[in-house]
Amino acid sequence: MQTKGWCRRVPVALLIVFLLAFAPRAHARAQSVEGSAGLVQAAVARLTGAGYIAQFRASGDGLTVSGEARYGTPVAYGLLIQQEQGAGYEYLLLDPDLYFRGFDSETASWTPWQRRNWHADAPLEAVLAYHPRLPLELMRFADDLRDEGEEQTDSGSQRRISGMARYYAALSASYEDVLVPNERGRRLGQTRWPLTLWLDVASGDIRRLELTIGDGPELGTEPAGDAPRPRVASRLTYTFESMAVATVLTPPANARDVPGVAFQEAPEGEPQALPITSQGATATITTPVFTAESGTFAVVLRPAVSNLQYRVWRVKRGRLLSAAIGSLLVINPTVRIPFELPPGQYLVELVYPEAVDWEVTIIELPTGTPSDR
Repeated sequence: MQTKGWCRRVPVALLIVFLLAFAPRAHARAQSVEGSAGLVQAAVARLTGAGYIAQFRASGDGLTVSGEARYGTPVAYGLLIQQEQGAGYEYLLLDPDLYFRGFDSETASWTPWQRRNWHADAPLEAVLAYHPRLPLELMRFADDLRDEGEEQTDSGSQRRISGMARYYAALSASYEDVLVPNERGRRLGQTRWPLTLWLDVASGDIRRLELTIGDGPELGTEPAGDAPRPRVASRLTYTFESMAVATVLTPPANARDVPGVAFQEAPEGEPQALPITSQGATATITTPVFTAESGTFAVVLRPAVSNLQYRVWRVKRGRLLSAAIGSLLVINPTVRIPFELPPGQYLVELVYPEAVDWEVTIIELPTGTPSDR
């Protein structure tokens, strides 16, 4: 009996020994994660305040793109981008002016600078994936950060921190202050890829950032739903320079004015809270500016006729950005048109084929409400 009792006590004793040995390691690991997050947050704060210049290189899928990201503020930034094949593009956004030029591979020279009217939050499709603010947002959307120790480089001692970054959330945040709250936005926001940061040990400043984008679980979490899926692993690297960004965010001399997009001025007055209702007897309807706290709202229209055109405008920085556009192909006494957009201020325009007696009500919907269009 004594032997059996001794045997029953052995696992308990071993468990106590194991816990005593493991607890300091777990505590140290937790401190490391917390400390790494604090270091990265401090580096983000410095970048946000001072801006940055960073050389970048994107490689994968048989294509290599390199260039320079220049970020000062949300209304002052620029990008230089070149491909191995020789094509190049450079732009500078100083809201409301966009300066741009291209590199002619046949003549091996840059075209003259041009200037057009633009909006700081309007994406440039040709370089959509390389917004100069992206490296800053990748650091903001990084988690599971771990201190991998110090490394000696030609420029001094650097601390290597590894973790995971929500790439699509960071890319969206480069154009938005708040991620789209609908279901697709949440799925994109949860897609993570391996991220490595190198911080200067003495100053804490970011020196290099490397993101690995792939399609397999060995590289990152599997994209969900309709999230974009890279076909092969690719790598995005930013190397930060010490030069002040203000030196390169100055208007180019002798830029030639060219026709640009006419961004309309937003109506004056305070935005209204939802719900709102408007009535009239015209062919064209323009609602008051309203605030959609969640970005998910619906336009309830009476009557609904075929070929009715509608457009939703986003109000940002005092001007209008197109957010959604469409038409109706049904005839009903009432129609409900839901929208899932970023939180913010909006107005809606509707155009009937001819003047009718109409009523429009705009209501806020719960986040994630399925679209029934």
